[in-house]
Amino acid sequence: MPLFYGLNRPILATLDAAALFGINGYLAWLWGTKVDAVSGWLLAPYVAWLGFATYLSYGTGYLNAWDLSPMFGGRGRSGSAGTGVEGGRKKL
Repeated sequence: MPLFYGLNRPILATLDAAALFGINGYLAWLWGTKVDAVSGWLLAPYVAWLGFATYLSYGTGYLNAWDLSPMFGGRGRSGSAGTGVEGGRKKL
């Protein structure tokens, strides 16, 4: 969450979600085959949620050209946030 919403880093957030998905998928398989089948199946909803979260993170990043910086008032832009005025000039 901090990578995506706080730092506006969708690529890192997608890689983080994909890593969680892979590790927990392997853990669910390992527990389901080696320890107890019920343990593996109880992790299935969490693995599914991680897959969906990875899909959402990738889709949002892709559709926004991997740039989640604010439209006004962020990262070196001057002017008032959300007014349409930058540096004393009205944007057309």
